[in-house]
Amino acid sequence: MTTAQPDSAPQPAALADSRFLRACRRQPVDATPIWLMRQAGRYMAEYRALREKYTILEMIKTPELACEVTLQPIRAFDLDAAIIFADILPPLEGMGMALEFVHGEGPVLHNPVTTLADVTRLRVTPPEECLSFTLDAIRLVRAELDSRGLPLIGFSGAPFTLAAYAVEGGSSRNYAKVKGLMMSEPDAWRDLMTKLNNNATNDSYMVIAKKYMNTTPVSYRIYKEARVNEMNDNVAAGGVAMETFTLTFKHPVAFKTT
Repeated sequence: MTTAQPDSAPQPAALADSRFLRACRRQPVDATPIWLMRQAGRYMAEYRALREKYTILEMIKTPELACEVTLQPIRAFDLDAAIIFADILPPLEGMGMALEFVHGEGPVLHNPVTTLADVTRLRVTPPEECLSFTLDAIRLVRAELDSRGLPLIGFSGAPFTLAAYAVEGGSSRNYAKVKGLMMSEPDAWRDLMTKLNNNATNDSYMVIAKKYMNTTPVSYRIYKEARVNEMNDNVAAGGVAMETFTLTFKHPVAFKTT
């Protein structure tokens, strides 16, 4: 796994002792820290004004706009952390996939992965090359947050979540294609998951694992658990607080946490 730190300078004392990071380290806090999923978004008039002028990808890929959107809820509410305005799918663009956000449909990948040859063609590029816009946005945001003593949360799709989009070509209800590749071409699946295990980190890091619909404990442990744990270990080794956030699990699965 490649880990990129946009700023290698030590955290300011106020930031390291922030309510959110203390809670991540399981240290006592004076109150429960507050951050929100989709913290920046359509509920804010300032965000809607920008969306009238720019597409989602334009906002993500323009560091100044991504910084502005990240900071909008921080200016409006007394929150304990910011969340970088980004998306889990642009890393697939850097690997050679054609990503588009289609109005009314969501993300679409026009060249889905269906064979071992497709997996072999996927590039593995460093975050400094394929996600330079997000790293630049992180630098801009942290310059604003450090003076406030607030941490910045980064995030990534878990390998299976990214694989589900890459193989299905977008959203799916039953994930038949990704399950078919996973079980019929184990070599292709292994290579795909290995290539997808690349991330950039911030003060805190969250793995979005939301494509485990219909996953059983057995199939999770066989096909996915090692990759999620590998991400946890590599991010934690960099001294970054780690969270795993799951959606649409139909069966209870025990995660390794850090």
